[in-house]
Amino acid sequence: MSKNKLGSYLSSFSNKDWIKYNSYSKTLYSETSDYQNVINYIRTRKHRYDPSYMDVEYLRKNICPEIKKEVFSKVISNLCKFIEEYITWTEVENDPMMKDTLLLQALGKRGLSTQFHKHKKKAKNNRENQPKGLWHNYHDFMAEYLLYYCNMTSDIGVSKIALNCAFENIRKFSASNMHYLVLEMNNRNVLLKEDWTKHISKFESNYKIDHGLNQINDHLIHLKVKKSEESYNYLLIQIKNSGISKEIRYTILIHTLNYLNFRIIIGDLSVKSNLSELQKYGLNQGILFPSGKIPILRFINILNTACSLKEYKWALELVENWSHLVVNRNLNEPKIIGYAQIEFSKGNFNEVIELLINAKFNLYQFELRAKWLLLCSNYELNIENYSVIEHNINAFNYYNKRNKSKMTELGYISLVNSSKFLLQITKGITLDRTIEKIKNEKNLLFRPWILTKANEKKSKARW
Repeated sequence: MSKNKLGSYLSSFSNKDWIKYNSYSKTLYSETSDYQNVINYIRTRKHRYDPSYMDVEYLRKNICPEIKKEVFSKVISNLCKFIEEYITWTEVENDPMMKDTLLLQALGKRGLSTQFHKHKKKAKNNRENQPKGLWHNYHDFMAEYLLYYCNMTSDIGVSKIALNCAFENIRKFSASNMHYLVLEMNNRNVLLKEDWTKHISKFESNYKIDHGLNQINDHLIHLKVKKSEESYNYLLIQIKNSGISKEIRYTILIHTLNYLNFRIIIGDLSVKSNLSELQKYGLNQGILFPSGKIPILRFINILNTACSLKEYKWALELVENWSHLVVNRNLNEPKIIGYAQIEFSKGNFNEVIELLINAKFNLYQFELRAKWLLLCSNYELNIENYSVIEHNINAFNYYNKRNKSKMTELGYISLVNSSKFLLQITKGITLDRTIEKIKNEKNLLFRPWILTKANEKKSKARW
């Protein structure tokens, strides 16, 4: 069935959303209306089907087939508007600073001067009690700007001060966000194909003012550029600092995880347990997935870390208790891949093949992961049979070429390198040179496993 807007909206609903929307909708329509009938039908089936695959005609036939298509389409259209209003309302409800600013805007436009000034003072106190974040200065700017723009004062001196405050706050807002944009450009510098470091000097000369987050910003830059251990230790403390917003703690967490991954890549395996603890903390505190959904690659990376440390109990807990939050239409796909990864790490290669050989995946990322795990499992089971391994590697490479358009450039290069090294290991030619290349290659999938296979082949060759 084709996707539809209503189903897509409802597929994002948590259990809490369903309860809250039920109360919210009572102000919009009766419990016996067609709108409520549609909601009830989807809600009772949301665990069996993805609502985004329930098209309008499917819903009409199963809920109220006596209604004409045009009439039912109008019902769905109106229901979409109600859902959009609910989503907007919950966003404002969950953001006290935005709520204060919108109320100030409404009071200003209505000319309610007394109420405006009272709420402006209250809103400022509210912001000071909120965790420090990137948006504080924006809301400070809006309060001063609205004071001037909506003519909430007849005093020219107060109006001038308001404009000066608005200017200063927008500068601080720009400073904070410029720094984080520079950091994000750094994270994607290979994809952007430009020297991101030039923006650092621009930032420091034009934007760097005291906006309360400078120390965190400086340590983030030092961690990325200089791999500073001092900055790493400082940022570890800030991740657990409830005095700063979750969005900043998320940025700090991502950069510290990247730093630990870098340490592992260059051979410092002692930090794996640190990586695992940070991942667990980020999950349990809801910092690692600010949108409420866990990105597919992040889920796989956390699972890989757990398996590499042989923390199979935690890996199983991750699959069974967190996989439903992975961005995916089919709730079973993350579980299948998760179980297969755990079995592979335990050396149960026949179980991996049994789990994956007939599995079908909607998302390419899971399908690709399944193909790779099957290739590696078949390698382990046919390690002495060169022709079988070569055939499987060639089939995997052909699959990659056909699906190259679905991958990032770095993702494709990583797969090409991984299968290339696996073939070289199978042939057993120039193994010392191959091992050095595996250690130094930046873009590689399953590096520890491939390196282990190369060293095993080298040891056998000596005998």
